[in-house]
Amino acid sequence: MNRWNRLGFPLLGALLAACNLLPWNNDAPVPPESSKIPDAGPDARRDATFVDLDAGPADYPLPEEFTGSWATLPGLEDYPIWRAQTPSASATPIRWRACSGEIPGCEALVVDWTDAPYGGALKTFPYAPAFYREGGRSFFTYQRRFMPSGDGSSAVAEQTVVEELGVGVRFVLGEAAPFNAIASMSFGGGTFGVAAAPRGRSSVNEYAFPLDGNTIHSAVWDRSLLPFRDSLGVPFNYGVRFAHWPFLTLTDVREKSLLVPEKLAGLSDIQPVQDGFYAVNISTDRIDFIDWGGAFTPLYAPPVGWGLAGMALDRDTSTLVWFEERRGTSTTFQLFAADASRSGFTKRLVRAIDLGSNGRAGTPIVQGDFVAYRINPRETEVVRLSTGETHRVTVPAGYPDLGGGPWYVDDNVIWVPLTGSNGISTMLRLFWKLAPTVR
Repeated sequence: MNRWNRLGFPLLGALLAACNLLPWNNDAPVPPESSKIPDAGPDARRDATFVDLDAGPADYPLPEEFTGSWATLPGLEDYPIWRAQTPSASATPIRWRACSGEIPGCEALVVDWTDAPYGGALKTFPYAPAFYREGGRSFFTYQRRFMPSGDGSSAVAEQTVVEELGVGVRFVLGEAAPFNAIASMSFGGGTFGVAAAPRGRSSVNEYAFPLDGNTIHSAVWDRSLLPFRDSLGVPFNYGVRFAHWPFLTLTDVREKSLLVPEKLAGLSDIQPVQDGFYAVNISTDRIDFIDWGGAFTPLYAPPVGWGLAGMALDRDTSTLVWFEERRGTSTTFQLFAADASRSGFTKRLVRAIDLGSNGRAGTPIVQGDFVAYRINPRETEVVRLSTGETHRVTVPAGYPDLGGGPWYVDDNVIWVPLTGSNGISTMLRLFWKLAPTVR
């Protein structure tokens, strides 16, 4: 990939992600300078817009859109953030209906949590995949945004939903404006994690919720020990860790330990596993493995004239896939796969792609023998790794463009988000085997 794509996109993603996890975001008014002072004391300047979150219970009402029974998070009782005590009573599993026009092989997501006629009701998180599979269990994690009844695009409430596909809703986190306790999502090993950095506080609360029980692991950290923001949470049953960027600051909520092994600005495409994570090292254009102690194992660098352009990992099969882009072009790619192993790294070419004037290949997603990636605003390719067989799926006429790359692939369907005027408007489920094959 060219230098702008290698450096600009991760930085842009970090900035966009930061806006979502800072103590305020675009859905709330930017506070005055006085309210940016952590733990403001009695001598801090107070004016009509000052929000004093340390003066006692905020007494935020539970949004009327929220159903079921809810509880506050320990240590955040004074903030508008709750977790559902019976998740299945507070959010319904994802449902689909036939696409308009009775298009064969096309289904649309049923957005049943808001009546708003415009986009912005659906969101995922910038540094974590919407879909996650491990140990034969499949999880889809996304945010339901509740829009105001009148005009406007600012959400009045949000729910982060973790659904285990084929099982049901497993975890729901609810927030309400002014979104003081902004939460980051992360999951793995059957654990959901939350990091909350409330406005007006100098501390960060982190929680890990094993989805198979009612236990909560939690820890509170001094924000001065952590870098600018949380952008990737990586809690696992085998460690329950959070990673904070742009430094590799790891916190283990279960053990209540903090580790800062090394400054690691410039990593992208983070792919965590039990003993560490794979990442693209932007500064060296190389795939590295970094263990939880911060030690690097260089694995692979593309040949001269080629650059890395997106990587993904299937944890169930330990298959790592990535794109290489010929430098000086924006349409010539090669798709590679390798067994993800620190002891050996043998790549194989799966597919060579020349997109001509169509567009460029986006970051792939992989599950088992199948890889999917966006190639232009209207088309996605699905590749069978074992044979290289490729199907090109087109968004049906009458629907908006793709919002980015696909979120899910299996041996039958892909899920692709569509872009509305205010962000992701909905999602389609497309049966890719009905699409034509391409060379």
